[in-house]
Amino acid sequence: MIRFKRRIIGLVLVLIGIGGVGLSIAGAIVGRDIVDQIGDNVLGNLELTSEGLTAVQDTLVLAKEALTDVNIGLDTVERTAVSVSIAISDTQPLVDQVTLIASDDLPDSIEAIEAAMPGLVQVAGAIDRTLTTLNNFRIDESVPLIGFSIQFDLGIDYDPDIPFDQSVALLGESLDGLPDRLRSLDQSLQTSSSNLGVISEDVLQLSQDLNTINARLAEVDPLLDEYIRIVQDTNDRARFTRLSLQAQLDMIKSIVTIAAIWFGLNQLVPIYVGWEMVAGRFGKNREA
Repeated sequence: MIRFKRRIIGLVLVLIGIGGVGLSIAGAIVGRDIVDQIGDNVLGNLELTSEGLTAVQDTLVLAKEALTDVNIGLDTVERTAVSVSIAISDTQPLVDQVTLIASDDLPDSIEAIEAAMPGLVQVAGAIDRTLTTLNNFRIDESVPLIGFSIQFDLGIDYDPDIPFDQSVALLGESLDGLPDRLRSLDQSLQTSSSNLGVISEDVLQLSQDLNTINARLAEVDPLLDEYIRIVQDTNDRARFTRLSLQAQLDMIKSIVTIAAIWFGLNQLVPIYVGWEMVAGRFGKNREA
């Protein structure tokens, strides 16, 4: 009866030992798979993080280059605006001079010409009559006794379609109302001069605003450099962590395997004792 109980207990120990060995093998396999799955998830996330940081870094570099181009463009526009403002400001005195000439000096001169026009018409009439008389002065005679003819003129060919005095009178008529029309330009030219001044000031203010904007954008450039450095350092750390994590995962898998082997080896003792009890060899010396 005692031997029977020993054999039952021995069988139980054998089964427990075999189960422990199987459990150690299963633990080694499952443990390594779990470590691999966890490692794959973590490494995948780190890879995505690294790719995202690379994209962010490229975006920041592109933004920095675009910002540099914008700074250059704004600087060019600013200088152009200053040049335009100076050109408009320099043009304003010319417009003022044109206004003075067109609305004051020139009308007075034309009115003086109009006042002198009747006298000019009389002078032109006298000149016209004189030239006509000189043109008509000709000698064409022949002397019968000696058979000699005399032909003589002054060499003046004057026969205009419109007499000189009428041309001068028409010129005077064309000047009628011109002084008043020129004087009427005074307000428009003054308005244009005033508008040029306003435009010059506005363009100058625009250049100052562009200078302020450009200065503020220039302050962003060092911040972008700092952001690029931070992102690059973070990306390097993520890559280093991924490499070191792979080595650590391999080490964890080795530890799991060693622990499973150690647990399996511990099951050899109950297997051996149980087998001895089942075979009836355990305790024989004590009974003897």
